[in-house]
Amino acid sequence: HWLLAELPERAAQAWSVAAERAAALGATRAVCEHAARVLSLTRRPEARWRALTARDTALQLAGDRALQREGLTLLDELAASMDAAARAEVQWRWCHHARMVDDVALAERAGRSAEALSPPGARWGAAATMELALLYADRGRIAEARERAAAAMSAALGVDDPWLQARAAHTLAYVLLEEGSDFDRALRLYRDAAAGYQRTGDHRREAIALLNGGAALAQVGRFGDALDAFDEARSLALRVGNARTAAVSLENRGAVRRALGEHLPAEDDLALALAEAARLGHRRLAEAARIERLYLALGTDADASTLRARCEEVASVAAEHAAAGAVALVLLAGSRGFWNAACSETPAPAVWFAFVAAAPAWKILDEARARPPHQHLLAFASLAAGGALAGG
Repeated sequence: HWLLAELPERAAQAWSVAAERAAALGATRAVCEHAARVLSLTRRPEARWRALTARDTALQLAGDRALQREGLTLLDELAASMDAAARAEVQWRWCHHARMVDDVALAERAGRSAEALSPPGARWGAAATMELALLYADRGRIAEARERAAAAMSAALGVDDPWLQARAAHTLAYVLLEEGSDFDRALRLYRDAAAGYQRTGDHRREAIALLNGGAALAQVGRFGDALDAFDEARSLALRVGNARTAAVSLENRGAVRRALGEHLPAEDDLALALAEAARLGHRRLAEAARIERLYLALGTDADASTLRARCEEVASVAAEHAAAGAVALVLLAGSRGFWNAACSETPAPAVWFAFVAAAPAWKILDEARARPPHQHLLAFASLAAGGALAGG
């Protein structure tokens, strides 16, 4: 309408509002189209800011990372002439992006910058603190993660910001689940987070909290409830364009189905999760799915060729995570024993000795995950929180 009236500035304003509304619905393609129109029509900072922040929100979980970096650079330029809160928001967005692409140095630099630009309790500084807590939890730096998560929770409880409080509960729950220290408390916090996200209209994060709550349920042995939570999370994630959470729900569901002896459905879930991990560039999900697929092969007396293929899949797991490396070492040792036995190259007792030989790996796993290996049901509990804040 405004373009037909030859009023491009008004048109740009309308497109910027449309981009924000599409981002709230998780309609990534529509957001990008609307934002591109705004950028082509106006140089006005307000309209460009709204369009670019909406696009970044849409791209945070599973978007075009090059396009996201381009947008963040433009936001940096806009924020240079804006207030400290705007600059803190951009730094938080950089921190989130860096965490998602495993750039630890950039995440720490941007996160600390956002904290420094924000007064106590301000949203973006606290959000950056939460990002760093998630970053450290993902990398096994649990003490640092706990410190950041506790600080963020304290800040959130001191302000009237329901979204920030939900986010803080979510972050602390994630750290607890990664630490393996208090699954019941993690479950309560995830429920609080999901309810808070629902009240504030952040349905993409609501899906993440539902999924991670399912992981907590699985860890306390409530498998049926966990499967229901995974299905609810996946359904919501698909509705709101949260592709990463939808994919992770498949891996978690496959792991629980494997534990329940539902081998064929587990195989289907894990194969699809692995394919989605490749499509989305989600390294941790790929690691988890590969490990679970080897667990499944070992538990179903798979033939030698399948064991060998799964063994080679696990060998490709990046050794950046101590837990992943330890699981890979244990399973490789055991599966090689099974594989050799299946090929009649090694007597069956070699299987047992292969696992005994991997005892040092179990010790690494214990230390890295802070829980015994027999509790290692999900290869990476609560993976979805890797996509958590601001649209993710």
